[in-house]
Amino acid sequence: MVLALVLVVVGAVYARVVITAQMAVAEAERCLADGRWDDALFHLDRAAHAYAPLNPYNEMAYERLWQLARKAELAGDTGKALQAYRSIRASILAARSTYTPHPEMLARANDRIARLMARLPPPPIDLEKPESQRMREHHALLSDNPMPDPMWSVLLILGLATWVGACVAFILLGLDRDLELRARPALAASGAFLAGLVLWVLGLLFA
Repeated sequence: MVLALVLVVVGAVYARVVITAQMAVAEAERCLADGRWDDALFHLDRAAHAYAPLNPYNEMAYERLWQLARKAELAGDTGKALQAYRSIRASILAARSTYTPHPEMLARANDRIARLMARLPPPPIDLEKPESQRMREHHALLSDNPMPDPMWSVLLILGLATWVGACVAFILLGLDRDLELRARPALAASGAFLAGLVLWVLGLLFA
């Protein structure tokens, strides 16, 4: 029963993420049809951040952002191009856990950002550096993104699942129909809750 309820909660969260991305992509397309580039970018960024495995709207947002970035780049609007490329990069990095989703898209975005940044007027300290060197330096900085610790990431997820499951178990098993405590189940659920909470907090700190 507890496992079934946890699966229902997880499924509901997954559905919410997918629906959020779908609505954001649709709204972005309406904004683009009206010529509201900034509003479209806002909604595409929201859809890109709504990451879930096998979420097609998340990937649609990445592709649309890439198209807008390339269009702005070819039109000579470096600011808009960088904004769109950075949205792709930020959303992918925000979704990292034990792995990085869409690594190829991240590498492509890093490359375009580095190239565009190298073409901008350099600060005084970099005036003597050729554009190729500035590009390499920007690329090195963009590529320096240490992954979260896999062990702590797994413990974080395990802690959250334990925490949520313990709350459900306390309600279903720790209370009778008159809402009186059942001592042993309530104590076990409370212990599991505290253990899950500790794991979750430690995962947030060290992952």
